[in-house]
Amino acid sequence: MTEVKLAMRGRAAARLECPGQGHHGAIAIETLKAWQCVGCGRLEGPQNCIGVCRDRKVELVYASELAEAEARTEAARAETAALRALLLKIASTKPRDGQWEKSWRSFQDEARALLARQANEPAAVVAATGGVSAGAPAGGDAIRAR
Repeated sequence: MTEVKLAMRGRAAARLECPGQGHHGAIAIETLKAWQCVGCGRLEGPQNCIGVCRDRKVELVYASELAEAEARTEAARAETAALRALLLKIASTKPRDGQWEKSWRSFQDEARALLARQANEPAAVVAATGGVSAGAPAGGDAIRAR
């Protein structure tokens, strides 16, 4: 049996009250266990028909794929919050006279540390710093990406 998530939009989502089920914005998520054909992919769920049924189109997503997408979304939200905090720090800091370069380098170090958290850190850091390597000095001796 394959577990899929049933996502209902619009009025169907508004009518659905699912205590304990996930609610993602305007989309109500309901877990449904179903059989899936290994040949054609047809899904069939065990449900007793009471004779008043109507077929309607629904959007189905594998539960494992939804969990992966939710994890990526949460990671992106955390990264956005960290980058926003750095941006707020940059925007609200006024270095003392003659100390702007020291402050700026400190912000660069913090930004590089945030970028290093990404899986593709070298590419992201090189792209974000205009070809200057994260460990390279900011002067003319910078290492350029090829």
